[in-house]
Amino acid sequence: MVTALLLALVGTLGLTGCASLGTAAKYDGGRLRIDGTDLSFRLPEGWERRDNEELADALAGSEIDDELAERGGISSSQQDAILDEVVLFAVGPGGSSLNVLTSSEALPPRAVLIDQVESFGGTDVRETDFPTDVGDSFAVAYRLDAQGVQADLLAMVIDTGDRLSVITVTTGSRAETDRVAEVIRTSLALR
Repeated sequence: MVTALLLALVGTLGLTGCASLGTAAKYDGGRLRIDGTDLSFRLPEGWERRDNEELADALAGSEIDDELAERGGISSSQQDAILDEVVLFAVGPGGSSLNVLTSSEALPPRAVLIDQVESFGGTDVRETDFPTDVGDSFAVAYRLDAQGVQADLLAMVIDTGDRLSVITVTTGSRAETDRVAEVIRTSLALR
């Protein structure tokens, strides 16, 4: 099941390790296709798509990553399995990040995702409308504090009928998280 812990473990990378990632080719403004789905979207200007191996390397040994895994009661092997679910990863200015996970499971009830976010320490949790032209969708925004690092996250849950996609944006402020999410929402399209 796509859980809020999974979203947070990957989402907090934006404020824990993205600055240490090496340089990569700048995003050229084209559409990014989500592997295994019919969805595509545009990244905001200044963002870079990164290799998933860089994501795993940056998370390895992170104290924040360890703390969130402990809160969620998962092992390091379960944590590795979570990282295997990431099909797209990007970084933005100021250590912001975005990740996409996909699943063949049905759209989870909103209340379940909100309860999961709160159970591992998410605060200021709010469900928000996330209207798209590509399928049923909703979003959950929240703040997460771990090891003294505070992040604002927005998980956009999109069901296109045959595949569930969860796009999580992480930045240092709610306004920036909402801005990035809006760029993605308005550019979402089926291939």
